[in-house]
Amino acid sequence: MPPFGAEVQAGAICAIVSSPATSSERLFGLAVFDEERRAFQVCEYTEDTHASRSEALLLQLMPRALVATMTDAEDLKRLGRVAESCGVAQEEAKAESTKQVDLEQDLKRLLEDAAECGLGRHLGEQSKKQGMRALAVLIGHFSLLNEPSYIGSCTLGLYPLRSFLYLDKAAFAALNVLPRPEESL
Repeated sequence: MPPFGAEVQAGAICAIVSSPATSSERLFGLAVFDEERRAFQVCEYTEDTHASRSEALLLQLMPRALVATMTDAEDLKRLGRVAESCGVAQEEAKAESTKQVDLEQDLKRLLEDAAECGLGRHLGEQSKKQGMRALAVLIGHFSLLNEPSYIGSCTLGLYPLRSFLYLDKAAFAALNVLPRPEESL
C-alpha cells in the first residue's frame, strides 16, 4: 500500500536523469512541474549510492508520477525501489521523449514571459545542464505541449535545495511527518 493517498499526493509530476558517473561523483538532474501553479522547477544534486537524496526529494514533493532516465541500470533499479517505497509511480523515459534539441522552442511556447524577452531571464536555470535534461524528458514524456491551457502560462525557476531537508523515509516516520493510512488530513 502506498504511503500517500490520492488526496495527499500533489498535482506535481517530476523527472530525474543522471549523468555518466565520473569518478565517485554522480550528478542527477530533477525537473518538477506543478500543474496547479503551472510552474516548472529544475535543480542538480549529487547522489550517493543509496539514492537517499532522491528519496528525500520524492518524500517532500509527493509527486503523482515520476519518469526517469539513467545511464546506469543499477541507478534505475535503485531509483525504482525508492520510488515504490515512497508510493510514487515510476516509468522509464522512452528514447523519443529524451530529446533536448527542441527544449528552447518548447520553453518559448510554454513560458508566460518568453514571448517578450525570450529565455534571457532564465540563465540560472539553463546553467543546470542535468536539470534542463530532466526538463526536456518531463515535457516530452508527459506531452505537456499538447495541453492548450499550458501554452504561454507557465513559469520556470530553480528548485530551492538550500532550504531542503535531507530526510529519508525512516526519519519522516520517526518525526510523524507522513500521515498514516488510518489518519486523515
